[in-house]
Amino acid sequence: MDSINVSTHDVGISAEIELDIPVDLEIVVYGGLDPATQDLIDNVREAVDKLYKNYGVEAVFVPRIVYWDVFALAPIADADIPVLVINGKEVIRGRSASVEEIIRIALSMLGIREQEKPLPLLSRRDGEVAQAALIA
Repeated sequence: MDSINVSTHDVGISAEIELDIPVDLEIVVYGGLDPATQDLIDNVREAVDKLYKNYGVEAVFVPRIVYWDVFALAPIADADIPVLVINGKEVIRGRSASVEEIIRIALSMLGIREQEKPLPLLSRRDGEVAQAALIA
């Protein structure tokens, strides 16, 4: 029996790429090709956008969708998908979630109170405070 020789080459630079991007949240949706999964994906995308715009929270969204027969691969009941996982913790299973619910859960996991805009640092009387500071 003849053998085949396969050439191997050492790479000069590792092909493994690691992105060092600081993020506050990793949001994953596990699901199939069903309306509830699609609804959850759309709501998570909108929530990620609002989390950044309104709260300054950086989030990465990873949809993990099975495009073939989910039930042939694992004993998952139809009511078990979609699944929403935030920072490794399963927070919702078997249903979609509203944008507001996703934002509320995400902020509570980060310990952030829910208020869209931070309180203003300046007030109408800041001119008087600045005058007093100059005198002192």
